[in-house]
Amino acid sequence: MTGASSGLGKATARFFQSKGWKVIATMRNPASETELNQLDNDTASAGHNTLPQT
Repeated sequence: MTGASSGLGKATARFFQSKGWKVIATMRNPASETELNQLDNDTASAGHNTLPQT
């Protein structure tokens, strides 16, 4: 999902995460995003949500 740092992108990312989906959220400046990094995600690594390595 692109544009997840604000507005509809952030709201959509939060909505799907709350429904149990694994969300990959992208934005121009991920280092400045704090709210999405706080969401519960069992694949979180170093403050960034990532897919498990296979």
